[in-house]
Amino acid sequence: MLEYPVNCITPTQRIEYAYRCQELLRLTHNLMGEWYREGITENKWDKLPEKLKIRYPYQPQLSSEKWQDFKSGVFEIATNRIVTDMSKQKELLKKSTTWAINELDII
Repeated sequence: MLEYPVNCITPTQRIEYAYRCQELLRLTHNLMGEWYREGITENKWDKLPEKLKIRYPYQPQLSSEKWQDFKSGVFEIATNRIVTDMSKQKELLKKSTTWAINELDII
C-alpha cells in the first residue's frame, strides 16, 4: 500500500498521487536502465532517490546482477503496489460517485 501525504485524502487526490509515483518510478527505471546499458556519471547517479543510492552505490556502470535486482526487487514490487492501490482508489471513487436514487425521491 502506498503511503500518502497527510493532506492527500480523497480518492481523486490519491489517484493523482499514484499516477505521479508511477511517472517518477518510470523515470527512475529509465535512469537505472541507462546506467546498466551505457553507464552514467556521478552527477546523474545523484538524481536517484536516497534509498536507491544506498542500495546501489555509485560505480560507472551497473552490473547485470544489480540491474536484475532492481527490476525484480524494486521496480516490480513498487509497480504492483502503485497499480494495486490505484485500483482500490478507483473503486472507492466509483462507489462514492454512484447516487442511490429511488423513484420516489424525485416525485
